[in-house]
Amino acid sequence: EGEKIQGDKILITATYSDDSTATISADNENVSYWVDGKPIQDPINHVFDEAATINVTVKYGEKEAPMQLTVIPPIVNLTATYIGGEIAKGEKIQGDKLQVTVICEGGSTFTIAADDENISYWVDGKPIEDPINYEFKEAGQFEVTVKYKGQETVMTLTVVGDAPTPSASASATSTATATPTATPTATAETSDGGLSGGAIAGIVFITVIVLGGVGFCIWYFIISRKKS
Repeated sequence: EGEKIQGDKILITATYSDDSTATISADNENVSYWVDGKPIQDPINHVFDEAATINVTVKYGEKEAPMQLTVIPPIVNLTATYIGGEIAKGEKIQGDKLQVTVICEGGSTFTIAADDENISYWVDGKPIEDPINYEFKEAGQFEVTVKYKGQETVMTLTVVGDAPTPSASASATSTATATPTATPTATAETSDGGLSGGAIAGIVFITVIVLGGVGFCIWYFIISRKKS
């Protein structure tokens, strides 16, 4: 309410019989605007003095199309909140986590997108040109001023140190015990009834460990028998 229409925000497209199209300037001399059957003499400089939803008829040549304008009460305040929590140094602001609410006279409110072209952001008195892609280089708390159509508010952003590197650890313990119930034995006989060389090696090894000195006698007996 009390503002002028932004002519560059009115998009008028003319479609011709061959299906070609052309964009017509909002202030083209052949374009006219009508509200409730009455023409708006100078729509680009027209000031709406009443909050309402207005149905406007746009005429060009012999054709016309409807357009709807929403006129809001005067803006009296703003609120801005970042619901994304802490920001790690070097990370970007998440635009969808930045909520900017416009408060109008009479208490009505509406929310605007964080990248609305009419919003500006300031840190330490300096504007942030592209807040959605802005990276904080230092950790700390920063007061960010948000401005929108003559109103402003301040929000605080907390920037922490470097984002931690994800780590994963896993540990497992297992204990397994087994008690043998029998010691396997193997024998092999040669064609002449004697023991093979492989059987000798196995018998000698086991016997020496288990029987100690007695094993030596058995070993000697087996060797002697083999030779004979």
